[in-house]
Amino acid sequence: KKQRTAKPTFPYAEHAPSGRSSCMECDGKIEKGSLRVAVAREVDTGSFTTTAPGYLHPACALEFTGDDKLYDQIRQHSRDLSDDDLQVLAEAL
Repeated sequence: KKQRTAKPTFPYAEHAPSGRSSCMECDGKIEKGSLRVAVAREVDTGSFTTTAPGYLHPACALEFTGDDKLYDQIRQHSRDLSDDDLQVLAEAL
């Protein structure tokens, strides 16, 4: 049986696995392999509402969320980010 990994807590950052996601702030594409910030967003499926990730460029994330503690939360919730990744995030935010 395949092991399920726990879903990360929002907000978190990761490397985009594809180039299909768009930034919720600027509508620009998020390039494959680049860092992106995931935040919780409500999705209405018609029969119920659920929470799903919405993605942002690191440079757009603070503007979108207005949360001055965003970097600390991302650092706490993100897995598999190198010190270099965290440095890039800190500078972008």
